[in-house]
Amino acid sequence: MAWVIPQSLAVGRLPQSSDIPLLLGQNIQVIVSLCSPKEGSFPPALLTDFEQIQQTLPDQRHQQELTLDLLAAAVATVADHLERGQRVYVHCLAGLERSPTVCLAYLCRYKGLAVWEALQLLKQVYPASAPTADQLQVVQAYLRSANLSSLA
Repeated sequence: MAWVIPQSLAVGRLPQSSDIPLLLGQNIQVIVSLCSPKEGSFPPALLTDFEQIQQTLPDQRHQQELTLDLLAAAVATVADHLERGQRVYVHCLAGLERSPTVCLAYLCRYKGLAVWEALQLLKQVYPASAPTADQLQVVQAYLRSANLSSLA
């Protein structure tokens, strides 16, 4: 786990039982899962200790491609909970592509960072960040659709 925005937005991999004390200790309140239910199961404590939101996004292993609508929905979910003052943990299976992509899109849309700036920040705080070129193109399309083409 790494803080993308300190004490607000965190990114990482699918939580395991051993991660629960860390998530609780960091006062995470909402876990946004980008995994499909087939990719892994959550420890039972995750379901009782945190608000759990499932928003499945495809990664490069899936036949389905990431779409602007799927990305926009995931970013809107993150933004909604952050605006409520909740601490949010966004994860995918390995924490390499999907969760960094959603955090990157959030940083651009809501914090005014250009894509390259957001990617640089993510790699500094979470070196495992590895959005694919296709995912970055969807982020750019998302920003253009929000009339933020100067950030794309």
